Amino acid sequence: MIIDPDGKGLPDHRSHEGSAFLTGMILDQLYTDREPTLSALEARLCDPSQPIDDTLAQLMRAEHDPHGVMNWADARGFPTKTHPIIARAMRSMLDKSLNVVRRRAMDAGLGLRELFERRIRALGASEDVICDGSRLNA
Repeated sequence: MIIDPDGKGLPDHRSHEGSAFLTGMILDQLYTDREPTLSALEARLCDPSQPIDDTLAQLMRAEHDPHGVMNWADARGFPTKTHPIIARAMRSMLDKSLNVVRRRAMDAGLGLRELFERRIRALGASEDVICDGSRLNA
């Protein structure tokens, strides 16, 4: 619902990049027990005390499964405690040029977040909670 709010598919490459980025950000919020809200996600991205490259690198290397029970493998097939989808999404963002391409992909992701937030408000909900706070099991 967040990534394709209208259920029509994503219209262009920038939207696909933005949705992959937003998916990685949401998963990180959930797996690291951060406040599971879209507002907290946006605050983390817009933190003036930390360069965005540092934030992306932290996300790419975070231990989302500290005990290794998920049996995830990285792109080379080695065991990892970092969620593979999050690692790929953040690597993809870090590989983009900072000035134009990365900014456009981030803007697309934040635009999707704004669409979702508007729908939550339209339904009469007062919170922008991503999920009920329970940890993910997949």
